[in-house]
Amino acid sequence: MVLDKAKKIGTLLGLDMENILPYQKKDDGFYDAQEILRDLIKASSGVKRRYMSQEDWNDKPYRNFR
Repeated sequence: MVLDKAKKIGTLLGLDMENILPYQKKDDGFYDAQEILRDLIKASSGVKRRYMSQEDWNDKPYRNFR
């Protein structure tokens, strides 16, 4: 539903939404969530992941933040 609305709004703004959001609905009416997730992960590959207490900030009050 979000992709449908984004495509509709982008088309009204004169954008080429088939290039911006190239995802197509499957036969069951849904988008392939794994395909979209793979593209998101590819686009954010420069983001370093942080896990609780892994940063060696034992003397800092924010050591458990992620």
